[in-house]
Amino acid sequence: MLGESIRKARVAAGLSKGEVARRLGVTWLAVHFWERDLRKPSTDHLLALMRLLPDLPAYLSRSEGGKKDGAKRAKR
Repeated sequence: MLGESIRKARVAAGLSKGEVARRLGVTWLAVHFWERDLRKPSTDHLLALMRLLPDLPAYLSRSEGGKKDGAKRAKR
């Protein structure tokens, strides 16, 4: 999921929710909501997250792969 990928990339970058929020010009609560998949970041914020968190694309591709694997396991 997008939120889990954002959280993992943020932690890997060694940044707090507050630091990410400050750099993006949003509140820490917005970052919290994104990480919990309660809200989605705007396209502009998602692009800014990708610049700020260089590992984010890798985490996104892993989470997509995990969904597919999970679906295959459920069918067995």
